[in-house]
Amino acid sequence: MLHDRPSMRVEKNDPLYLQAERVFSQGVSWKNEVPENGSPSCFSVEDGSIKLQEGMSFEESWSAFFFESFNRQNSQQFEKVLEKGSSLSREEWVRQNAHLEYEASQNFLAFSDTVLLPYFRTHSLDTLLLEDLHRNFSQDFENWMKAPEESYPWNYWGKFYDENFSK
Repeated sequence: MLHDRPSMRVEKNDPLYLQAERVFSQGVSWKNEVPENGSPSCFSVEDGSIKLQEGMSFEESWSAFFFESFNRQNSQQFEKVLEKGSSLSREEWVRQNAHLEYEASQNFLAFSDTVLLPYFRTHSLDTLLLEDLHRNFSQDFENWMKAPEESYPWNYWGKFYDENFSK
């Protein structure tokens, strides 16, 4: 991963490297591909891999990697929602997937508070991305779901539903 995404390069004794080792030891793999959906990152339920867009900054790349590692923790639940497919309404499909991502975001933010933000600050790196994520995900799930149809999570999960399950 560090070879494929040069902006992420750190030394082997770096705290981020050591955290990434823990992630990979839990069955996550790296795939040197960009997400097909245009998002900055994705976790594949099918093969357990994380993919990251190219050209992201150090802060964006590491944040996306660790977020997807928390998304992976919900992979079995994502699979169950996927199996339900068109038996769910579009709204219920979006809500169930979004709730899993919301849970991952809460875990990621706790990790960010204890690992990423202190690391970024110590190394004089940009913390704006993480601060924006805190603002976005600090609201409760129901308020977060009131986002307009053209924004996340509706635009991503709704599009997936429309392309795969609409009749």
